[in-house]
Amino acid sequence: MFDEVVQPYLTLLYSGLWRDCITERMRIVCPACSAAYEVPDEQLHEGRIVRCARCGTDWAPAVAVPEAEPEPPPEPEPAVPPSGALGPARAMALSEDELSAPLPVVAPARVAAVPPQPRLPLLGLAWAFSALVLLGGAAEAYLARDAIMRAWPPITRAYAALGLARGR
Repeated sequence: MFDEVVQPYLTLLYSGLWRDCITERMRIVCPACSAAYEVPDEQLHEGRIVRCARCGTDWAPAVAVPEAEPEPPPEPEPAVPPSGALGPARAMALSEDELSAPLPVVAPARVAAVPPQPRLPLLGLAWAFSALVLLGGAAEAYLARDAIMRAWPPITRAYAALGLARGR
């Protein structure tokens, strides 16, 4: 399980492809022919002139101004554990209001569940149907061998090799 999860990341790390994953790219579009290009952000700056590879038009793409990062939300106040979980000295130091206040409900940590492998009953039916078709074809080739040998004489050698040729 661990190897299945970690292996793709190790492959990215050792192959150098991680640089493409981390590099921020900007999508620019030619105003003349609508050809789209993804260009690393560090190659674009205000006033830079680019040329379209498809039609040869020169233009200055609009450079996006980085937005200011939003302020992080304030940290929640630490929850007070039940009095039995505290040492006797700490439990005595708490006021009655702190002890009688309901404890905050904490959601249990969500664990990524591995989805069960889907069972495909139709796949078994497909295999059974395929085997039935093949067996039906073989039975028909055996039962109608005289008519087949009359219609196509070269097949007589194949039936003879299998010991199934009869007189015409």
